[in-house]
Amino acid sequence: KGFALDTPNTAGRAPIQDAAEIGSLEIVQWMHEEGQAPIDVVNKHGLHIIHSACKTGNLELVQYVMAKAGVDVNIADSGGGTPMIYAAAGASAPSEEVIIELCTWLHGQGARLDAANQAGITPLSHAEKGGRTMLAEWIKAHLNA
Repeated sequence: KGFALDTPNTAGRAPIQDAAEIGSLEIVQWMHEEGQAPIDVVNKHGLHIIHSACKTGNLELVQYVMAKAGVDVNIADSGGGTPMIYAAAGASAPSEEVIIELCTWLHGQGARLDAANQAGITPLSHAEKGGRTMLAEWIKAHLNA
């Protein structure tokens, strides 16, 4: 119908970023591969599509975005938030186990567990504040490893 898939909405996010925000690998793939939407998008707040994908805990989506966008695993948004910080927050992840699986993969790719945003929030502080004791223990075990 001619709708531009790379046109940002009023929040400054492109539709492909919204698809990543809800954790839809299929829609992100379709928009990128069939709709030719760029995948290396950043909104007006410096939020990269990888940050949006990490919120969901969807490992396959994060792996797809990382592979296609070729982005640094420690890329920070304008507030200093990294993919690991977003993953540990797990805003829309279905379970703590899913978050741990994603954080394990990100850490294996070189993501820093000691990263802090400008407010001083770290992956560990997100885990503790969110009551995710298994995630907090995993982070503590890997911080000094």
